[in-house]
Amino acid sequence: MPTGNADALVANPARRVAAMPRSKDLKRKLKASAKLRSKRIATAASYATIDSPVEVEHNSIDVVGLIVAAVLEEARLPPQLRDEEILAALRASIGDSTTNRQRAEKLAAVLSAIPAQHGLSQKLFRTAVDEMLVLAKGQKTPGEVNAFLKILKVLAC
Repeated sequence: MPTGNADALVANPARRVAAMPRSKDLKRKLKASAKLRSKRIATAASYATIDSPVEVEHNSIDVVGLIVAAVLEEARLPPQLRDEEILAALRASIGDSTTNRQRAEKLAAVLSAIPAQHGLSQKLFRTAVDEMLVLAKGQKTPGEVNAFLKILKVLAC
């Protein structure tokens, strides 16, 4: 009586013939998949060495902090920068609108230069500006003058 698979194949020639093509077919498929896998790895490695600029998310750079610093730097100059001018500059810096206020135009130009100065993607910059616009909408209080500017000063500390 056969005790293992090898003994069973030797003992029953019909079973051995049926098993042989299956194993050759399996071996052929395994070799083909290994070949495809190695091609995929080689192709992926070749894409990684291309000298084209790659858009990388910069987790170490605080984009909102850069924007706040630029706004506060502009706010130090006289006359006093108002919330409406800050909001207009934020919207203009991402291209959502234009402004005819001189201070807002100047601030928008400073803000628009931030991505190029720090190597940030426009998507990352736009996300940070959108977050600040949402924050500004939450700070609108009737009778409160420059509430958003005060919040930015607190954030900078």
